[in-house]
Amino acid sequence: MEIAQIPRWRKLMLVGVMFLITGSFGFIQPFLPLWLTASGISRSQLGLITGLATATALIVQPILGKISDRIDARRPLMLVMALTAWGAYLAYGYANSFWVFLALTILASNGFAYLNAVGGVLVGRLAAAGQGGAGYARYRVWGSVGYVVIAMGSGLLVRPDPHMTRADLAPIFTYGPWIFFVIAIAALLVPDPKRPPAPGKAAADSDAPKKHPNLANLDRFLLAFGLYTFALYGATGFLAIYMHQLGATARQVTWMFAAGVVCEVLVMSQV
Repeated sequence: MEIAQIPRWRKLMLVGVMFLITGSFGFIQPFLPLWLTASGISRSQLGLITGLATATALIVQPILGKISDRIDARRPLMLVMALTAWGAYLAYGYANSFWVFLALTILASNGFAYLNAVGGVLVGRLAAAGQGGAGYARYRVWGSVGYVVIAMGSGLLVRPDPHMTRADLAPIFTYGPWIFFVIAIAALLVPDPKRPPAPGKAAADSDAPKKHPNLANLDRFLLAFGLYTFALYGATGFLAIYMHQLGATARQVTWMFAAGVVCEVLVMSQV
């Protein structure tokens, strides 16, 4: 389907899916480390779980991306990966050992990572036909709004006690994972525009530059982005635990994370 022919309701469905995908991180980021430590996982084991899960994503995500590109369709894999994340996070409520948590985190992380990346791809294709960065921000900002709403709502599920035992945190992994089930259903309805046809060989040889000038800085950008991601998620993985040690309640932990994303919304709406 051509981008210009996509019905408005499908574009609104994409807004809803972006709201839920990024929003789901609003219950994962503040409470996953606390759930693992409340389940008897040590700090070093927590680092191994998150690090190994991320390492597998370096292998799995490019493969999923190649499959998406080969079939030029994203909805089928969105459905599969949303259901994968749903099942894995739901199983957190019954897991107790390092190896089980590691396996579940690998599945859940790869499910979320694909959804997060492919959401950006879909938004990028729609924005490319509109107003570029401004068009992208109008879609993507709803993900940040979803994060704030779901993070604050998750904080209300936990009683205002700084101890936050496994029993206290249980509602998070009872109700939170169902967000991914809703994403799986909604993914069937999002716009999935096809790749524009490639120009003929003669046109490509005569019109396209041998190398786009902006690609000269691509390696530097990737290095900077890699360092940014390393610093951000390396720190935030333990930030909730640090807040817990300071005596913060679940609501205060979510307020802290939500405040950062509120700033993100303000910047994204203007940048």
